[in-house]
Amino acid sequence: MALRRAVVVNQAQEANSLIDQRTFSWTEFFNLIESTMPPDVMLTAVRPSFKDGITHVNMFVLGRRPEDIDEFMEKLEA
Repeated sequence: MALRRAVVVNQAQEANSLIDQRTFSWTEFFNLIESTMPPDVMLTAVRPSFKDGITHVNMFVLGRRPEDIDEFMEKLEA
């Protein structure tokens, strides 16, 4: 009985995680990236992860100069 309950709890947590993923607005995210991206910086990869109701997004960028990437980071933080 306890094993079945644990399975149900695990499945409920999994379902909630999937729901959380759908509530994250990718449109808003990419609009923000587009509005803060300096001309000499290029987004090369986006890797999201979802755990415990928290969305983490790792972004990989290339820039002509370190200063360009610093500018991008400062705009994101603002």
